[in-house]
Amino acid sequence: MREHGFVDLSARLLPLIDDGPTRLSDAVQVATAAAQHGTDFVVLTPRYQDHAYVDRRAQCESAFALLRQQLAERGLALDLALAGTCRFDASLQQAIMRDEVPWLGHFGSDRVVLIEVPKTRLPKAFEQAVAWMRRQHVRPRIAGAEHNHELAKHPERLRALIDHGALVQLCADSLAGGRGPFAQATAQQMLVQGTVHVLASEGSDLGTRPPWLEPGRTAAAALVGEDVAEALVFHTPAQIASFHFPQLTLL
Repeated sequence: MREHGFVDLSARLLPLIDDGPTRLSDAVQVATAAAQHGTDFVVLTPRYQDHAYVDRRAQCESAFALLRQQLAERGLALDLALAGTCRFDASLQQAIMRDEVPWLGHFGSDRVVLIEVPKTRLPKAFEQAVAWMRRQHVRPRIAGAEHNHELAKHPERLRALIDHGALVQLCADSLAGGRGPFAQATAQQMLVQGTVHVLASEGSDLGTRPPWLEPGRTAAAALVGEDVAEALVFHTPAQIASFHFPQLTLL
């Protein structure tokens, strides 16, 4: 029996930042719901893109400080950390070399960066870029894989990315059916094929993008068993997130 609740490695709860809540009070409400549904640790992952890493970090840190202050004043037992989701574009390699990337955490001795892929095709030279990152001791963690039509049709391409060092994140709500039948079927296929490392909520509201993990964990357990499901929502996320939450290092 683990001592802590879920570790959510990707949520967008920063108020007025990309698709996060539109008000600070709404962000507090969503964070409270996450805690009530069994989450103890959340890494916030606002989007970064277009050469604006330094400016974006300052903007996100300001919103993060406000949210964390509000949660502390309410005594909410939810630990937050700030990272980010990166777009695969020309600026990403430079940001990695300059150490400007909003690192998600560590996986072994490697740093982890969260990269969102588009819904149609993989970007050109993506596999080569993943191999380059691995040589820099960087592990890209791919978000949105279950929405990508190329990966759904050609699962061997996802396996090739993993062989080059990529990690794969699925949205827990996709696996539970909340993001539509295509995303659910693709998520199930990837999970059964053993090409998934983490489930995250990717939550931002209490409607269509909820911040909880249990429905996805339950769906995963039905497909691949309780032990694998626990690894997806706690053990592997805890290993990565210990970069932000030192108390997880001891687990």
